[in-house]
Amino acid sequence: MNELNVFNNIWSPWKYPSNWIRNARMFFRQFKWAYQRITRGYSDPDYWDMDVHLSKLIAQMLRKLAQDGMGYPGNEEFPTYESWANHLNEIASLLEYSNSELPNEYEEAWLKTWDENDYLKTINEEQSPEDKEITQKYLDKEVDNDKLKEAATQKALKMIAHIFRNLWD
Repeated sequence: MNELNVFNNIWSPWKYPSNWIRNARMFFRQFKWAYQRITRGYSDPDYWDMDVHLSKLIAQMLRKLAQDGMGYPGNEEFPTYESWANHLNEIASLLEYSNSELPNEYEEAWLKTWDENDYLKTINEEQSPEDKEITQKYLDKEVDNDKLKEAATQKALKMIAHIFRNLWD
């Protein structure tokens, strides 16, 4: 099932079978969201997380165009369909990379520093020096990962802006 389907997202009732009240609410909301997609082209969860939704949607559409498309610009930059398809797949890969979870080697150690009742623990006076160091390393790695994702997004947007008027079949 397509990950952009409103019946297959983080709010899906079947992902939480023990919570029947939540399941009933989510069951009906998914039909509401499906109706919204039919009538206005997007649903509430789509604009709640628009950056992720659009990049996933564009990546899927570019891959489909590269796989099944029949036309290509045929200019000096893209003299063959293969070069066009490779360019579309590269943009799709960059967009998928920008939404992926990048590894953080400090995550496991950082999670061990959490208290059960403190889910938003940051560097503060109550942490031991070792915990502060682990937390700082984890946060620094997350910042580095975000910079890599942002660079991939910017490169993909620059590449797609260059060919935007040629995205047809």
